[in-house]
Amino acid sequence: MEALFEDHRPARVLDAGCGSGILSIAAALLGARKVLGVELEKAAADTARRNVAWNNVQDVVTVACGKVQDLRGKYDLILANLDPDAAVILGAALGRALVSGGDLVLSGLAGFETDRALLHLAMDYGLNKVEHRVLGGWHTLLLSKPPTEDETTPNSP
Repeated sequence: MEALFEDHRPARVLDAGCGSGILSIAAALLGARKVLGVELEKAAADTARRNVAWNNVQDVVTVACGKVQDLRGKYDLILANLDPDAAVILGAALGRALVSGGDLVLSGLAGFETDRALLHLAMDYGLNKVEHRVLGGWHTLLLSKPPTEDETTPNSP
């Protein structure tokens, strides 16, 4: 995540399944302008809100209790520490919520799960693998959504 922030500061970040809010907080501390953490479990969302306040990033981070599938906004960066089943279930919502040219960091995968999650997100949602990292047996994928043709076509004079 730090490397992504070295190149640019995302205007809008989504932490899908934010749990304790650690990735939301990290994104704010790295310089994100606005972060939305979404968590299905009320108790976890409450914990994330407390952690956001304790880290004094409530001016940047908002935590909502609800379903990622119900989101309507677009995000430059999506952080998702999910198991592959959740990634498959949320794949359409994540792909839809990501702006063209945006990045998705998918972490929390065991080795055997990585190929399945990657295949699903690439084949079904058009995301491209940029990087694959492994630390302590856990896999993290960095995927990007290609710019649309309109965005890659130069403006005519």
